[in-house]
Order: sequence, then structure tokens, then C-alpha cells
Amino acid sequence: MLELKITNFFNNGDHWYNSNSVANLGQNAGAITWEHAKQESIEFFFVTEETRQAIQEYVKGFGAWDWQEVTGWTDTELNALVLQFISADINELEAYTDDNGEPDWELIAEAQEVGQIASNLYIGDNSEYYYYIGY
Repeated sequence: MLELKITNFFNNGDHWYNSNSVANLGQNAGAITWEHAKQESIEFFFVTEETRQAIQEYVKGFGAWDWQEVTGWTDTELNALVLQFISADINELEAYTDDNGEPDWELIAEAQEVGQIASNLYIGDNSEYYYYIGY
């Protein structure tokens, strides 16, 4: 289990191009978002000596990759995947905004509690944004 403070990325990241669909970006959506997330890793980097193993274990838990593959990725590749996860959850919040276009955290919490949207992303009591790595 790991909690990442993502406030700077939440406010300044280019989430649209880190995680999106063929419907929005065309047939190369996967390549576009992957390359963009690797580029954004220059500015927004969450993989450190302290976080690497927890992130690797989280990713391995999806069942799409074996341990050898996950541990073979560079820190930039691992971080790009984290940015894609976070961006997907941020993009999902667009449907839960207030009249000013800001996230409505009461609506978001309600939707998270009933499983309508992912609950890894949340705002703390200190008004900072966090992303939970774990199950």
C-alpha cells in the first residue's frame, strides 16, 4: 500500500494525452498516450527507491504482466504507467464537477462509495490530492 501526493500533477499534468481512447485520439491512441506519459515523466516522477516495489507489486496485481516483465521496466516506463492510471481517474472526474467546473468532491465520494468510479484518487483534509496504490 502506498499513498502518492499528486497535487502538482493533478493541477498541471496533461491528463487528456496520458490516458484516452481510440474514439478521441484515433487508431494510434495507445502509442500516443504511452509516449506522452513517458514525456510527462520528466516533470512528474513518482517512482523512487521508496515507492518502486509497491508500484511494481500493484501493477503485477492486474495480471497483465509477470514479475520478470514488471521488474524489467525502466523507472520511466513504470512511472509512465502510474501517470496513465492517475490520468484515467482524473479524466473520469469530468462528469462530477460543480457549476464552476471544479471537482465536486461530495458527488465524487458518493460515486466512489457505490463503485461508479475508481476510488484510488482523493482529496485530503489538507486540500492536497492523493493517489492510493494498492487494493
